[in-house]
Amino acid sequence: MSGSRPRRRRADPRARRVLAAADLEAGAAGHARVGSEHLLLAIVAAGAGRGATWLRARGVDAATLRVAVRRAVDERAGDPGGIARDDLAALGLDDLPMRPAGGPTPATRRRGRGLPWTEEARAVLDRAGEEARCRPGLAPSRRRRVTEDDLLAALATVRGIRARDLLHDLGIAPDRLRAAIRSAGAGA
Repeated sequence: MSGSRPRRRRADPRARRVLAAADLEAGAAGHARVGSEHLLLAIVAAGAGRGATWLRARGVDAATLRVAVRRAVDERAGDPGGIARDDLAALGLDDLPMRPAGGPTPATRRRGRGLPWTEEARAVLDRAGEEARCRPGLAPSRRRRVTEDDLLAALATVRGIRARDLLHDLGIAPDRLRAAIRSAGAGA
């Protein structure tokens, strides 16, 4: 089921807007799949939660992050087995467009279908469900809705993903971000 759309999860309206914005960010960049980096970008660009506010207060803005996301994805042409830009340059083909095959088309967008999600983005969504169930200040519940801050806390928690690497590159310690989100019952 690699690259398929994520399972339907209970999410509050802001989290649903972030998920939709992540799909749009990936499509606007010409990327074939939605990754954790697109979720991070969508949260910073459109987020209104405690975590997004915390990031913006530390100088993480959507424009800077958008450039970093495009660079990170384009380095490997969207796939682990993709051709790196450096490899194309060595062949004298560095002026070729790096839009991966299978990217969004206007027809696909009109039908309302989004892009497939990477395994790491799906792992973030799964972790966001756990974050929602473990959110401080409320009794444990299996039916709690995932919030925007749960998504961001998951991005800061799941190791080995592009979004976490981008946070490090921007001088943000993921553990401090998660602590800021969870302080005083954030995301509740």
